[in-house]
Amino acid sequence: MATFDLNGDGYNLTLYSGENLALNAITGVNLLTIYVNGGSIADNNGAANNVTAVSFIFSATNGVGSGNALETAVSNINGENNTSGDIYISNTGDLYIVGSGVYNGGGDIDISVASSLYIIETSIYSFAEADGDGGQTAQATSGDVTLSADGNIILLGDAYVYSRAVAYNAETVTATSGDVSLDAGGYID
Repeated sequence: MATFDLNGDGYNLTLYSGENLALNAITGVNLLTIYVNGGSIADNNGAANNVTAVSFIFSATNGVGSGNALETAVSNINGENNTSGDIYISNTGDLYIVGSGVYNGGGDIDISVASSLYIIETSIYSFAEADGDGGQTAQATSGDVTLSADGNIILLGDAYVYSRAVAYNAETVTATSGDVSLDAGGYID
């Protein structure tokens, strides 16, 4: 497992890893992009911030803050987790979900914000798909999506929050979608 603790001094920073990545504190970065192919992005410093940046983009295969949320102080975020595990993010300050949004391939998504959350013309979603290949069974289960903000939750333009499961091409198909929960100290619009 690789661990990181660094100051980006206002620059853009891109990290690539083929194994689990444990974050201590990455600070002072304009744009932080993390790609973990074959592993997870994990919190390695307790309740302290893991990422302090203007924007944070992530891609992992086995979870992001799964089991112990990544603490962030960022303005913009988008990312994905493709295979297993959950996405847990706890952000200080307003947070804008932009670009490709936040996607999890079947696991839970939990994003909490200590201010307001803005979802701008993008989606936050958990999606699971199972192709039975003509066999006996196909089963797909997507995770729960939980968004909470001390302030407001605002969806602008074509913005969506959902959990969806699809199963097909088998004698018996089961598709179970997770729950979607939005909780705001202010209003939801």
